[in-house]
Amino acid sequence: MSNDELLRYIAEHMLTKDEFRALEGNLEALETKMATKDELRALEGNLEALETKMATKDDLRETENMILTEVDRIQERSEEHYAELSTRIRNLENKVVVRSEQSTIALLVDVVSTLKTDVEYLKAKIS
Repeated sequence: MSNDELLRYIAEHMLTKDEFRALEGNLEALETKMATKDELRALEGNLEALETKMATKDDLRETENMILTEVDRIQERSEEHYAELSTRIRNLENKVVVRSEQSTIALLVDVVSTLKTDVEYLKAKIS
């Protein structure tokens, strides 16, 4: 490469003072936007605090198991309660049937008693 070619290459790729100042301004703007070491340390502390507050998969699993256990317990109690209610209803139905039968028998006894009285009255009149 000749000196002229080298000079032309340098001239083409070289920055002007204005371009350099613009880059320098961009760097300063970038520096003002960047976080300082203290800000990064504070952020790191906030992240660590957040990590300690976050629930782990084990915590979630444990909570889920506790909820499922409680749901099972409530379901078992409901089933027991349902079985008890079912038994009580059956007992009530039996009592109603028995009372109904007793009422029917009492009514029949009254009718038979009345008929017996009427028959005796008619016998007495006929004789």
